[in-house]
Amino acid sequence: MDKKKLLGQRIKELRKAKNITQEDLAERINVEPASISNIECGRNYPNFATLEKTLEVLGSNFLEVFDFEHFDDISVLKNKLVDFINRANEKEIAFLYKTVVSLNEFEK
Repeated sequence: MDKKKLLGQRIKELRKAKNITQEDLAERINVEPASISNIECGRNYPNFATLEKTLEVLGSNFLEVFDFEHFDDISVLKNKLVDFINRANEKEIAFLYKTVVSLNEFEK
């Protein structure tokens, strides 16, 4: 997936996590709602000032907004997990296992 679409998806994800509508975000950063839509759909990149204001409203930062790994194809994620497990020591594997089991129990 291209970087413009990934950035748009990430901004949308962060916006929704804060329960902010596109219209509200647009108003807070002084742009048209269509601009937010175009950014989130991957049609346009935000300019630096818009991105900076957006991150401020969303309580985010540049490192977080450019973290796209979770958008990777499922097969890529599986391979990354296998690579991590193959490199991990016993303590890390035990911690990972406990974390996964806990998350699974929490979902029930």
